[in-house]
Parts: sequence; C-alpha cells; structure tokens
Amino acid sequence: MFSADASQKNYLVRFCIEDVITLSSGQLLMARALDGSRYFLQEIQLRRALPPGFDMVLRHLDHPHLPKIVDVLEEADSVVLVHPPLTGEPLSLLVNEKTVMHPMKSLEIFKKLLRTLLDLNQLPLPLGTTLDPRNIIMDGDHPYLLFVHFKHFSPYQEDEQWRDLLFFLLTGERPVRNGFEKQWERVKHRIPPEMQSLVRECFDREKRVAEILSKASNIQWERPRIQTKRTSKRVVFSAAMAAVLVFGAIVGYQVATQASLQKKPLDQTAIAQQGQNVDQPFSAMRFDGSGSFHPVNFKATDGAWIRFHVSVPENGWPLVVRLGPAPDAPTITVQKEEESLFWEVWEPGETGTYEAQMEILLLPRQPVRFALSDPKGGWKWMAAAPSIDSVPGEVNLSGGDGVSITEGVVRSLARTGEVAASWNGGHPWSLVQGEALIKEGEWTLGAGSVAAVQPDVPVSLTFRPRSNQQAQLIMEWERKQGDPLRLVVKSDGMTLFRMGRKPVPLQKQPFEQRLRSDRNTIVSVSVDDGLAVHLKQGRNTATLAHTLPSDQLSSAKISAIRQTVLTQTQ
Repeated sequence: MFSADASQKNYLVRFCIEDVITLSSGQLLMARALDGSRYFLQEIQLRRALPPGFDMVLRHLDHPHLPKIVDVLEEADSVVLVHPPLTGEPLSLLVNEKTVMHPMKSLEIFKKLLRTLLDLNQLPLPLGTTLDPRNIIMDGDHPYLLFVHFKHFSPYQEDEQWRDLLFFLLTGERPVRNGFEKQWERVKHRIPPEMQSLVRECFDREKRVAEILSKASNIQWERPRIQTKRTSKRVVFSAAMAAVLVFGAIVGYQVATQASLQKKPLDQTAIAQQGQNVDQPFSAMRFDGSGSFHPVNFKATDGAWIRFHVSVPENGWPLVVRLGPAPDAPTITVQKEEESLFWEVWEPGETGTYEAQMEILLLPRQPVRFALSDPKGGWKWMAAAPSIDSVPGEVNLSGGDGVSITEGVVRSLARTGEVAASWNGGHPWSLVQGEALIKEGEWTLGAGSVAAVQPDVPVSLTFRPRSNQQAQLIMEWERKQGDPLRLVVKSDGMTLFRMGRKPVPLQKQPFEQRLRSDRNTIVSVSVDDGLAVHLKQGRNTATLAHTLPSDQLSSAKISAIRQTVLTQTQ
C-alpha cells in the first residue's frame, strides 16, 4: 500500500520499480531513483516490531559476503533494504554435473559461507539466510548472499541447505534424500578422499555449523591447484523475464565498455554510406553443448538487425548470444528455468523441438531489443535490456547439445527509424525494459516491465491486482516544464504525485471497495481535457481528474506490477 500517508508504505513514491525478480528465497525489486540512479530493494516481512536502533545496526553492517546496505526504509509491516547494483554470477548457473568447482576452491567458499552464518547469528540483531545455490552470487572467487531475514522477527523458517552446499560444489548435483546412498556410490569418485568424510558429516543432523567449519578448517590440501578454463556466463540484463535473462537484474549491469566491444574499427560499406540497409547472410550452426562460441562478424553503420531461425531440442538449453568478442561482453541467455511470457505460447512441435525466429536489434544508446516469434505468425515475444554505447562488429552464438541455427542474416542499418517503428507491431507504445507478448493483436506487458507511451494517446490498461495492498500499477509523465507526475494505483485508491525533491500528492481518489485480486481491473487514461484516469472493476468505479494542458507532457511510461494488457482507446 503506497500513498502519501506516512503510516503506509511509501517506497514507490521514492523509486520507480523496473523489474521484479522472485526466487525461492525471496523477492528483489530493481528500482530507479528520481536522479536516475539504480538500486535493488529487498523487502523483509515482519511478524512483530523490531527493537529500537535496528536501522543503525543495518546501516553500519559491513560484511564481506553481504551486499552493501545504503539505506533502510521502515514500513508498517516490513523493512526495505536498499542495495547498490551487484555484479557477479549465480552459483546455480556456474556449477552443474558437467562443470564442477575445483575441490580447493569449493572448500574455501564453503568455509567462508559457514563463517558468514555464524557471523550473522552473533549480530546484536541476529540475521538468518540460506545457502541455497540460487541465493549465492559469485564475483570471481568471492561469494555474496542475496537474501537475509531477521531471526525471531520474520516469518521465515530456518533451512539447513548449508548441509548440501559442499556436495553440490564438488559433484554438481543436489543430494537425493530417498536414494542418497546409491547417489553417493555413483558420484563419490568426484570427491577427493581428503574431503569425503567432511561431506558425509554435513548430512549428520547432530552436527552443527561450528563443528563442520572446524573440521573443514583442519583439512590439509597438498595438491597443486589446477586452473580450469570455463566459458563465461556473466549475466547482465534485466530479469523481469527470468527464463530468458537468467537472473540478470539481480547481478546488475555488466555492459562492456566501448573499447572492449570494438575489437577493430567499424568500417562503413559503400552501399551503407549511400543510406541503404545491407543484408549479410551467415552460415548455419549446430552446437554440441560444450560451451564453445561461434562468431558472426558484420559491418555496422548506425545499427544492426540480426535474424535467424533457431531449433532447440527438449534437453538442448540454453541458447546464448554474446554481444561482442570479449568474454565479459553483454550476454543474452535463453534458459528454460524460470517463468516468462513466451512459455505461455511457445510449445514444441511433433518432434519435441522448439522452433522460433529470433531477432536482435542493436542501436547505439538505445535499449538492446530482442524477440522470439512463432514461425507461423501466431505470436511475437519481445524483451528490452539496458542500452549499449555503441554497436559491436561481432556477436557470438552458443547453445546446448543439438541446438541449431539456420537462415541467419545480419542487416547493417543506415536507416534505423523504420526498423524500430515496425518492432512494436504498429502500436503507439514501445518496450523500455522487461518483456511483452503480442498475440492475436493483444499487447501484454510482463510483470515488472516498463513501456513508453505517446503522451497524447488514450490508453486502457487491464490487469488483475495483487492480493496485498501494495502498488498495483504506476504511470509516469515527463513534462516540458516542471517536475514529473506519477500516478500510483493501490488496492484502496489512486494518488497522483508531483515528483520534486519530495513527492507531493496532488490528487487522491479512494475506491468504494478494495480491489479484488480475482477480477480484471481496467484503468483508462486520457489527456484531452486535462489528465483523466478512470478505474473500473465490476461495479467498483472511480475517476481521478487533474487540470493540465496536454501539450505540457513530453513522454509517458507505464510500470506494470502484474501482467497488463495495453489497448488504445478512442
């Protein structure tokens, strides 16, 4: 519940939410402040009030394996931790059955994180966390734990996934509870003899963290350390579409510098210099799952539009596109792990293979756009990620076992306007960040996504509210003169703010009844005779009006908290 009332939650007044990332251990919000700087917000629910001074404890918490806390926001039933963007790679993607971690490195990481559990428990305000690999981010050899909670104050049950961690690091597998002995016989050869006893003792429920840490610290390792080379999977883009941008928003932006993206100068072809777009086909590819990349080189002028047909067998994920030659260049990863809009429509064919057209649109200083579409024209899924400064002269493709790419074409763009306009299917809005799906003429904006709308276009937004009282929809307008405006729709009403140094409520319209989560809600917005917002959910209706000349508005944005269908109204 977000409003000007200081007793209610208000961080949506300070931040615009651009992505919502939900994991088994909690939820992170990628947020943009008024000055354009980005942060990650972690909201921790409370079952009872925290003691006085807790915010000072958190602000001064400086632990090497926790994200830095730059601010603490108090709410009526929760606490919000504000973190700067993080860099790194999720451990759950780094380690698997084919790519395990070196035993010495595994042991060091295991010891660091066990010490972290003990450190958090000894704080004046004890904190808890989980050592689920999905909660661990690796920045090189340095681990970070994403989610924490307040012991005795938060409604979280303690888990003991720390017992599984070392086994996972060494074998790439999660322990099978009902068949562990058979699993152990199959994988124990992957575990050095010096560490087998330690791994077994981790599963002894009588052993506590301090005992296991003591034994781990006494292990002597006399073998030379082996440096292994692996393919970088550093993820960089927004993760509102978590299946596609595997965990990207959580680990922040790692967009390479212009120097790393440009291995050689970008020559202009004679035809492109004459203002014409140039198509350049590239060879078909088939991948064996080894992680090797196949380069596609091209001569970019004002931009590049890359298109190809992709075939992915049921067990052939992921598909990886790296935007540049450098190993740490921005990377798009299509992975069948999390929820995304396209999994609602993308189904395998009779042979069990997923077929689609993939497109990547690279324009300087614009969001990186990419899309998957039905070869038969039934649907198109789009995504947008943070912008790059310049267009690379090379992309690199990789995939799982059996993934094939055919009909590849790179169009070097000298005229970008018509391509960018056609990308949105002729609609008067465009995707700024997150994901959207076009099917049967309907444009659905994904949860946590942001769309830009022409400010003078009347638009209707249809969504189903969340069951809680937090924000359901946010819309912002930039003005040619003066501070921006922000509309926040909650379950009990909607408020229009002027977003200056401090948000100032201009209009507030309560609802007769609280919005229900099981019913469609329609919000219609027009600016013909001032700003007018009309909400309807069954018989529950409300209108908010604010006097404002329409020519004062320069742009508009919609931030969808839940899946939202956009429709242009008359």
